[in-house]
Amino acid sequence: MIEKPFSKQRWRIFDVGGLFIHVAQRIAQDVKIMEYFSPWERGFPKPHDCAMGEGVPGIVRWDYFFEDIENVDCVWFPDVGYGDLIDDLRKRGIRTGGCGQGAQEWEGDRFKFREMLKARGLPVMQYKPVEGIEELVEYLKKHPDTWVKLNNDARGVEETFHVETYKKSATKIYKIAAKLDCFAEDQIIMVEKPRPDGGEEVGDEQFFGNDYLDNALLGVELKGCNYAGHFMPYDDLPPVVKHIDDVIRPGLKKGGLQGVRSTEIGAVKVDGKTVGYYSDACQRFGRPSGGALTRGTKNLTEVMYRVAGGEDVKLEYVAPYAAEIVTWSNSANDTAIPIKLKEKDMDRVLLGQFYKNKKDGMFYRIPMGDGGLIAECVGFGKTLEEAQQQATESLALVDFEGKEYEKDGWEQMDEKLDKARKLGVWPK
Repeated sequence: MIEKPFSKQRWRIFDVGGLFIHVAQRIAQDVKIMEYFSPWERGFPKPHDCAMGEGVPGIVRWDYFFEDIENVDCVWFPDVGYGDLIDDLRKRGIRTGGCGQGAQEWEGDRFKFREMLKARGLPVMQYKPVEGIEELVEYLKKHPDTWVKLNNDARGVEETFHVETYKKSATKIYKIAAKLDCFAEDQIIMVEKPRPDGGEEVGDEQFFGNDYLDNALLGVELKGCNYAGHFMPYDDLPPVVKHIDDVIRPGLKKGGLQGVRSTEIGAVKVDGKTVGYYSDACQRFGRPSGGALTRGTKNLTEVMYRVAGGEDVKLEYVAPYAAEIVTWSNSANDTAIPIKLKEKDMDRVLLGQFYKNKKDGMFYRIPMGDGGLIAECVGFGKTLEEAQQQATESLALVDFEGKEYEKDGWEQMDEKLDKARKLGVWPK
């Protein structure tokens, strides 16, 4: 039930590290007050932490999350990692969107996630834990062609990478060891056999309130570069994807997901039949894909409001197809980057980790030491080609020093979509 019009509502978003400022900007178009909070309090804070989201059009930076929280109409956590806080807020009767503690572990603990998949009869590749870099090295010397996955407690160091042979990856592994520092030999690391050859990875973006909503976004990603998405009824999702969603539904509900999720599913042929390996659970907005979902959902504010209350709602989309181009700068990891972008274009070019400087009026991407992604440039259309063209036009609206993007991204995407069609996980 919507107790008062959105135009009179007050919302607050809890965003870790500034990754989803663009979500607050979109909601701000519909509500009276959009308060934006990003954690900054510690013994020795930096301006980088304290300025996140400052001066951004439409939103108000909020420094103390619990201040007057009881008078906020809706609270949202677009990222994962605060499940216990989300559960507590809901117990207080505060309408809160996000992933509760139970479902949060699916993303945070890779071993528990695979145990969950096996318990539900879903396929997993052979995997095992190794302890520390020395044991990892010895394993990789004997087992080439291996995926290496660090758990959530080391997510800021490295997440997932493939090792063709130890010799080819030795430099990368010892760089990881250096970043782990004194924890290098204590870290529990997952090693996993690769899926059978010839597969392709797909995923679906889903809001989940009382259940999955009636419409979902099916997508294929060129890792960290381009995204192609197709809005469709939930029941029309490819059988491999829908089967996984149906099987894990009770766990999402029990685990307290009243928010959004993004799947990564490896589709491969096994004995002539397409099989889906659910490789990673993102219990949050994806990057990319989050931009396509937020700007492609016509009634986003109503969807997020009702989902936060565990309610059903019809998701309406602006066009059947969505596309994204990711743009970055190699300097942005450790240097503040000024960005040239008109405010009127901020619904097509979605910035992250930024603020507006009071002196020169420029937007700056704040360095957080976690990569150089600057923006997700989105497009929509009746066909995928139209959506890709619009995304390409969006890319031209933003400029900054050292601007990079995948020059032949759409050509590479065509190859991926052809494979996905042959596997039956993308519409023909």
